[in-house]
Amino acid sequence: MQNIPRPGAIALVLVCIACIIATGCDYVPNRDIVVVRLHPDGTTAWATVIDTGYDDAARDFVEDPDGGFVIAGVSTGQRMGEPRARLVRLSPGGAIAWDRMIPGAHGEPAAVIAVPGGGYAAVSFDGELWLISPDGDVLQRTRTGLSGVRTLAGTADGGFVVAGEREDRIPFGSIPVYQENGTISYRDPEPGEPAKTPGCSETAVPIGPDRTVMVTQCTVPFELVRQGAVVKLDGDGGISWTWSYGAEGLESAWSVVEARDGGGYLVAGYGRVPDRTASA
Repeated sequence: MQNIPRPGAIALVLVCIACIIATGCDYVPNRDIVVVRLHPDGTTAWATVIDTGYDDAARDFVEDPDGGFVIAGVSTGQRMGEPRARLVRLSPGGAIAWDRMIPGAHGEPAAVIAVPGGGYAAVSFDGELWLISPDGDVLQRTRTGLSGVRTLAGTADGGFVVAGEREDRIPFGSIPVYQENGTISYRDPEPGEPAKTPGCSETAVPIGPDRTVMVTQCTVPFELVRQGAVVKLDGDGGISWTWSYGAEGLESAWSVVEARDGGGYLVAGYGRVPDRTASA
C-alpha cells in the first residue's frame, strides 16, 4: 500500500465483507468491497460499497495526489467464475469515478501505486506489470518472469521494482546450489544428506460401496526450487535487470523499497537458513 503524504490526510480503511451463500455443501463466497473514510477522531466520514452482485474483493489501494483513491481487486462476474483483475477509482468523496476490468489478465492484482505525472502501475501475483492511464486504460503490460509477487514500488528515476519468487528446476535426488550471480546449479547429495527421490506409489481409491480402483502416482523427474528475486523496470515497463537471492538465504521476497539515500534497494522476505529442509 502506498501513502502519499499531504497536510490533513484522513485515514482510509478498506474492508472486505464476506457473505457465504450455502446451498447444501456448495459454499460460494459473495463478498463486497467496503471502503470507509474516517475523520481524525476515528468517526466515519463516508462509506462506499462496491458490489457487482457476485464475489468482489480488494487486494490493495493507493491515494491520489488529488485525494481520490484507486482500488486493485478482483471480481468473479458470475456465481462460480474465476476471479478477474479489476481497478476501481473513487473520488475524494467516495463516489465511483470509473470501474475497469483488466483485459486478458490471468493473475489477481497484488499491489498498486500512483505514478508521478498521472496514472498508476499495478502488478499481479503471477508477475505481470500493468501501466495504467489516469482513466483506467492499460497502456503497457510486461511479464516480469516472477511468481508469488506481493509488492511493487516506484523508483526515483521513474521506474519500478517488483519483488517475488523465481523458479528453477533441478533433477530429483539432487541438492540445489545457489550461486552468487543468482543462478541455481545442483550437486549429488553427500552421504546421509536428505534429498527427494523420484518414484511411484499405488493407492486404493474407493469408487463405490464395494469397489476400489488402484491409482498410480509418480513424481516428475525434476523438483521446483524457488528463491527470492527482484526485477527493476524502467518507466515504460521495460526490464532493466533481474536478480535472485537464494545465495543469501532468501526464498521469497515480500517487500522492496528504494533506499532514501539513493544507494540501492532494501528487500525483505523469508527463507530457510541454514537448514533448507526445515520449515520456512
